[in-house]
Amino acid sequence: MIILLVFAVLLSTATAQDDLRPRYGLNAGVGLALHSSDFTGLPNVPSCCPGYESGTGLSPVVMAVGMWPMSSSLLMSVRLGYAPLSGSISREEATRMVVGGVLVDGMFEHNIDVTLNAISLEPTVSAHVAGPMFIDGGVRLSMFPSPAYAQKEEIISPSTSGTFLDPSGADSRSRTRNVYSGEMPSTSFHAAITLALRAEFPLNVQQSLLLVPEIAVGYGLTNIGGVDWKVHSFRAGITVLWQATDEKPLHMNDAQVPPPPVVPAVVAQNSTIIPQPKNLDVSLGAFTRSPGGTLDTLERIVIDETISEQITAVLPMIFFQHGNDEIPSRYSHRSMRDVPVFNEGELFGKGALDVYHNIINLIGVRMREHPRSTIQLTGCVMPDSIESTSSGLARRRAEHVRDLLVAQWGIEPQRIIVEARELPAQPSSVRHDDGRSENRRVDIASDDPSILDLVRVEDTLRTASAQDIVLRIGVVSDTTITSWSLRCFAGTRQLLTQGGSGSPPTEISIPFSSPFTEDAIRAELIVVNDGGRQRIAESTIPVEITTLAKKAERRMGLKRIDEYGLILFAFGKASLEGPNARILDLIRSRIEPASSVIVRGHADRTGSAEVNLRLTQERAEAVGAALKHPRIDARGVGQKNMLYDNELPEGRFYNRTVRVRVETPIAP
Repeated sequence: MIILLVFAVLLSTATAQDDLRPRYGLNAGVGLALHSSDFTGLPNVPSCCPGYESGTGLSPVVMAVGMWPMSSSLLMSVRLGYAPLSGSISREEATRMVVGGVLVDGMFEHNIDVTLNAISLEPTVSAHVAGPMFIDGGVRLSMFPSPAYAQKEEIISPSTSGTFLDPSGADSRSRTRNVYSGEMPSTSFHAAITLALRAEFPLNVQQSLLLVPEIAVGYGLTNIGGVDWKVHSFRAGITVLWQATDEKPLHMNDAQVPPPPVVPAVVAQNSTIIPQPKNLDVSLGAFTRSPGGTLDTLERIVIDETISEQITAVLPMIFFQHGNDEIPSRYSHRSMRDVPVFNEGELFGKGALDVYHNIINLIGVRMREHPRSTIQLTGCVMPDSIESTSSGLARRRAEHVRDLLVAQWGIEPQRIIVEARELPAQPSSVRHDDGRSENRRVDIASDDPSILDLVRVEDTLRTASAQDIVLRIGVVSDTTITSWSLRCFAGTRQLLTQGGSGSPPTEISIPFSSPFTEDAIRAELIVVNDGGRQRIAESTIPVEITTLAKKAERRMGLKRIDEYGLILFAFGKASLEGPNARILDLIRSRIEPASSVIVRGHADRTGSAEVNLRLTQERAEAVGAALKHPRIDARGVGQKNMLYDNELPEGRFYNRTVRVRVETPIAP
């Protein structure tokens, strides 16, 4: 860049701005492919990589160039030629391995080499800036005749020892695994935005030959490989151009310049000018967002009251931070001395994670209700340089849970068995950070099934026909807006107060949640412009609650809604056993001939989207088949619409779920 600018200053004999002519030539240079990615493996190609992120590749570039003037300062340019985007992406993964019977630190390297020999077409517009300098902008469209990849995973540390295990658990005697190659999937076309800086220097007096050094960047718009993998580029090169010397410059927009207009004489008069008032119009519309994401006009909100039982499985685990034995603050721990005393009924309407975070309270109150019960707390660690069994961390984790139950709930210490081990008896995958964090936990078991039994809460459930209110704001003013304010109320309850200087946003979303009343929702918008004008726009949304009593009086369709959540599926499996089998028995007992059943399988973020979609479909179908009811809608949604926070270990466990909703009509 600096060299080009220096040449631009020194060579004042460069191509003149008013003498653009058609020119043709050849470009040669070198291109640097910059690969940016966020995926764990190519579709249908086994991989253990925690996530590929970036890589590079260097290739020669050769292109034919044609340029045609559009005006005295603009050229249309087309390039066609060979511009590869080949490169290599890799990711190192720290691990622990056994070498010679000793646990040592190790390092894996995951690598994919990709061959992308591209035939590229680049239409651009070139603008003359000053002297010899031009700026080009346009697009690059590339076709890949034979895209290919080569993948492998290799042990790079220790450098002279260590081998992988084969799928059966035997020594493969190889330091590489997952070695695959073939045609790159979903990689036939690539599009990018390009921007270039170049300078034209004449090579002879007639200026028929031009030497053009240039640099260019490209920002990739499309993915390759069927995953989140984009390729950007940086290119430097030299172009030699030929242009005719006896050709009249071609200017597409040349025109005769008209003479300047005659300005009539103005006779000054003394007069008073009265300024026109600054016009201002505002509008406020109410909408709601449909499940498909479109906005629908919101004429009213209906609150539907139903009888509901919420069934939530309890995840018998408490998770800890890396290297820490303190119980995280997200876990609620009340005391038997608290007023009011904790009871499971107060958990109605809460999400599964909120119920789970009360696991210590649940165990405490249930052990007091069943004084002959005992529990076993098994502390676990994820072996690495910080966590190990010998450090006592696993036992301290279990002891802290025990001490809390003893101190807060008065549970006798002899009823709590404390044990420690390295990995849990049923560990999560140690190949990924998510799996490793899930192994830093205390597992809980009991000789009394009621201690870790389902949480069953029955109550009257109210659901709204709109989960959010979207206010669309329209402002028309012939001068600057100085301030605005928006207030929204449901009766006397304030839903939103917002404002500021300048123009308001065109759209504001307001969550609509309990407590629900029949008070109408009122929104008021005030806008002021710098002409001193103020306008107020209002919108009112009626709210109607169809209570159980109203439904009975009007003989409307009363129904009971029960919701269940199955968790603790074995990794990568759809089998129904243990707690899930007990939940299925309960669901079957509650289904009546007139019931409608909706089954949805969900997954967490671990693994590929395709595999998770298939697995959630299998789990949903397995649950649907086990329920044996004629009206069942069973589907897997994979990683779409994940229910809980994937950053938390318990969130990922609860995302690996099948949700069952049973709607049963009730005679009035």
